[in-house]
Amino acid sequence: MPLTDLITKESMRRMRDYTLMLIILGIIYLMLGIIAILGYVRYKNPKYNANTWQDGNRQVIRIIYNLLKKYVFPIVFELWRFILKLFCWLIGKYIKWWNKKNISKEVNNSLILTDKEYIEIKKRLKDNPFEFPRIGNIYLDDIMKGILRFDILAIGLVSKYKDIENTTIGEIVCSVVIDFYQETRGQPVNVYITVASPIRVQIAIALSEFGSYMLQKELAKANQCDRGILIDTLEEEIDIPEE
Repeated sequence: MPLTDLITKESMRRMRDYTLMLIILGIIYLMLGIIAILGYVRYKNPKYNANTWQDGNRQVIRIIYNLLKKYVFPIVFELWRFILKLFCWLIGKYIKWWNKKNISKEVNNSLILTDKEYIEIKKRLKDNPFEFPRIGNIYLDDIMKGILRFDILAIGLVSKYKDIENTTIGEIVCSVVIDFYQETRGQPVNVYITVASPIRVQIAIALSEFGSYMLQKELAKANQCDRGILIDTLEEEIDIPEE
């Protein structure tokens, strides 16, 4: 960049700063002048009891302060509160975004079930609590999101479980799946029941930290069973296709 351009830009910047300083000083002197004029008027008017010009100035300053205190300061205070709340809200949003961004999306493939293991879970749910359970949909697309999700369908509950609530159905299924993983993988898993009814239960297993985050977000208003598993007891009536 040519030296003349640098000199010109520097001169313009200094001129802008100088102009701004003159404007600020002008405003200050204007306010002081107005206070002095009003103070002199009060000094010359006997009804204001100002013995000197300075007394008149002090009275004007006191009036201005009281007006600011009554009308301006509350608005400034409320504006400051709003800005502070907005700042805290933005910080909270940023922290959530940062945490979500840094959640690991790496899928633990060892938690994915084989066809035989689906059948084994189905067998364990037979009579506990379902009557003639079978594997329903397996949502393969969710695996990319770090979630292993599948349905168990049944014609109903066995007689000894006929009167249990949907919450209890979800807790029984949770226990069965957790115990299965403990026996076959030797490690605990996060199991979520997103649908629980006598004829259908949907099981979701977190395969990654991101999958667990998504499921917790999905079931943010769900209940919590005694083994720390979130469940949502949605009552859903569906038509079971005949085999």
